[in-house]
Amino acid sequence: MLCSALNCLSPFLYVKLFYTFSIMASHLVQFYVAIEIIEPMAFKNVAIDDPKRPYYGYALRAALTVGAAGLAAVVPDLGLFISLVGAAGSSGLAIIFPPLIHLAAFWREAGVLWKVRNVAIALVGIIGMVTGTYATVMEIIETM
Repeated sequence: MLCSALNCLSPFLYVKLFYTFSIMASHLVQFYVAIEIIEPMAFKNVAIDDPKRPYYGYALRAALTVGAAGLAAVVPDLGLFISLVGAAGSSGLAIIFPPLIHLAAFWREAGVLWKVRNVAIALVGIIGMVTGTYATVMEIIETM
């Protein structure tokens, strides 16, 4: 006897299906800023009025999406993948870039102590990013 799809799935599978759908639906929104930054640099030699330019953009979006999905599929544990993204990306956003932006914005007004402090914070962030990324990559390799 055939059962309907709605009666055969457990509540956990419903949650998993909705979670998968929400990730798929929000992936385009999350990639919007990255595409807006990467696309002009990637196609600076392609004329704006070239009729093939939109297709190049579609190919870039597809390649980035497949690359992200492939990376997520290769990493066996979601926690390790989140650690990798956090170590490689978030440390730059949270620790490295703010003091460097402060240095660029207030270079003439800042005293030597402020400049040394900002450079020291950025160096500590770089060391943390490198060691965190290395440790996470080694843990990912061990679990494979």
